[in-house]
Amino acid sequence: MPHATGRPLLVDVIVRTKDRPLFLARALRSIRAQTWGRVCVHIVNDGGARDAAEIGKAEHGDALDIHVHHLAESVGPAETLNVGLRACQGDLMAIHDDDDSWHPYFLAAMVRRLETTSKLIPNVGGSACHLRRVFEHATPDGIVYSHTEGAPPQSASRGIVNAAAFAARTEDLFPIQVLLDRRAAQEVGGFDPIFLRCEDREFLNRFLARYEITILQRELAFHHTRMGGTSASFANSMANMDLIETFVNLIDNRRMRSNISVPARKPIDPSQNDLSGTGAA
Repeated sequence: MPHATGRPLLVDVIVRTKDRPLFLARALRSIRAQTWGRVCVHIVNDGGARDAAEIGKAEHGDALDIHVHHLAESVGPAETLNVGLRACQGDLMAIHDDDDSWHPYFLAAMVRRLETTSKLIPNVGGSACHLRRVFEHATPDGIVYSHTEGAPPQSASRGIVNAAAFAARTEDLFPIQVLLDRRAAQEVGGFDPIFLRCEDREFLNRFLARYEITILQRELAFHHTRMGGTSASFANSMANMDLIETFVNLIDNRRMRSNISVPARKPIDPSQNDLSGTGAA
């Protein structure tokens, strides 16, 4: 992980969104509430209307360093993340999807955990916390909360993530609960656009082939799930379980057939951050 140089480490936060101003506003409030002071936010608008993202920047730009990347057309969840990842130049990076949220101490606790563990485990490249699930209904008029639950049984539990258990799907991580070394995330090649779902799981399989992720046993991240009756525009990626299972199986098959010591994708090069090819502005 990057070493401190007498200043707090800079955390890049990627927020992918598309035509969901209600969620984006909540996500930006979540990031603004962080007690960690050095944060750079990259809002990646995946082909949606420009207004929502720009309003978010206008409302929170006084407290947050916000960069908005508009894509002329939708490129999908993986390439949207890659646009954000190419823009990252800080020490660490996190993904805060527009419909999830953090405890105010998330970033501070994750940075400390990463710094502490790196003194014991040289190849630690990330930290993660425990997760709480939030069930809700969303309508154009607002968000109605139902209830919360602890993390599912397969959540990564303690110490460090077991890469074999993660590959076997007996351990799991959501993007909202993870903080990664930015250079390491770029080195393993970012996110594969072939995966229309579960792109984060395929990425983390490659990441865990090289780096450890340390676990903090505190519920500091919240994965929000829309329940039945929520309109399609407010649904989350867990809605189509058949499609999810298809891509999870594809991840398993790819891993079984590959040599995990050989990179599956070329590293992300921040110097090649010409967004014109994606229609970003």
